[in-house]
Amino acid sequence: MTKEAEQKAILAETYYKEGKMGVNQIAKEIDVSKMTLYKYLRYRGVKISEYNKSNDIK
Repeated sequence: MTKEAEQKAILAETYYKEGKMGVNQIAKEIDVSKMTLYKYLRYRGVKISEYNKSNDIK
């Protein structure tokens, strides 16, 4: 992994664990596709929670 990709992976992990942004927003913020974002999160060993549609309904 390149140095730039490594930095983006760390940033992605931070944003994801904060839980303040959704994956689409994180991907846009670090300028990667959603698929690459998930790749970075797996690379960093982040447990990816399942999408639960009922959590979106308020």
